[in-house]
Amino acid sequence: MLSPIANPDPSTTDHVDPANARRQGIAFAKFMDPKQAKDASYDRLEELRIPVLIANGSEDLLLPTENSIVIWKKLKNAQAQLHLYPDSGHGFLYQYADDFSKLINIFLDDEPKLSSRL
Repeated sequence: MLSPIANPDPSTTDHVDPANARRQGIAFAKFMDPKQAKDASYDRLEELRIPVLIANGSEDLLLPTENSIVIWKKLKNAQAQLHLYPDSGHGFLYQYADDFSKLINIFLDDEPKLSSRL
């Protein structure tokens, strides 16, 4: 069997051309530069007073699950919801596509309300 990566389907095209892929890489490198930390919004998360939805796979290695928990805790003045999808990684939204779609719709349709926090 031929690998779809080594032998891509000729009827498909790349979503990002090489020039834009380079631009994205440069932008990401700037975003990750520690010198940018002084301008970051992490320390301002507790200023948010709006509904926030955070979703993550429970086994995400690319963006570790702990990051979502830390952000959720930092959003103590927001109406923040944290949803962790079990036994899934960075692709949780594909593994749980129906559940995640329902969650998004419920979140967007919901009236903001006060709720308790852990």
